[in-house]
Amino acid sequence: MYTPIDMKRSMKFGSEYWEVFSPKVNRITKFFSNLEYDHWVLVVTNPHIKTFCEQPLRIKQKVNGKFVVSIIDMWVLYEDDAECFIEVKYANDAVNDERSKTAIGAQKLWCQENGFLHCLMTEKEIRKNKIYLDNMKTILFQIKNENQPTINEIDRIILQLKNSKLKVKELLILLPGISIYQLKEILAWLLYLDVINANIDEAYFNNNTEVWVTDHE
Repeated sequence: MYTPIDMKRSMKFGSEYWEVFSPKVNRITKFFSNLEYDHWVLVVTNPHIKTFCEQPLRIKQKVNGKFVVSIIDMWVLYEDDAECFIEVKYANDAVNDERSKTAIGAQKLWCQENGFLHCLMTEKEIRKNKIYLDNMKTILFQIKNENQPTINEIDRIILQLKNSKLKVKELLILLPGISIYQLKEILAWLLYLDVINANIDEAYFNNNTEVWVTDHE
């Protein structure tokens, strides 16, 4: 496990800066670019990632006879206990910016020598599905200040979805006493917790979204 390195905004170039609460780690997390923030959205909503740490480690690695110091953007721990260090960079910088190329190279070499996986994530991977990314942001916004659904609320929804896929508006008809606003909040939590699934990689989350029980087999 790692603890985030306390980085000041002046330590990173650019004015893009995010402080956001991460339900997966139950604390405020900090990111220094819009791309790092978008990557965090995918990490924190990925049910196969157990935990993560942003800016987890400062490495010092000898490259071509010179020592390179670099702070890695993120560490993730998957449900199968595999670990990976991730560097988030715009594709153009990863290829054409010498400082970025040097840092990435040093990180990869350090990970190889210490038995860790290393992954470079660019906007090509992070933003390849804008609909899905936007839906994940919507889900995080909806669960931001709300308590998790009760067992009774979950059971009522699971009962209706047990043998079929339903659109949100169809599910609403089967759940008297719940408003569309309340239903969407509950569904957002269930999607985040991987209790249900939806076609949110194909269409925006709305009344026509199809939902069904997640198959964990």
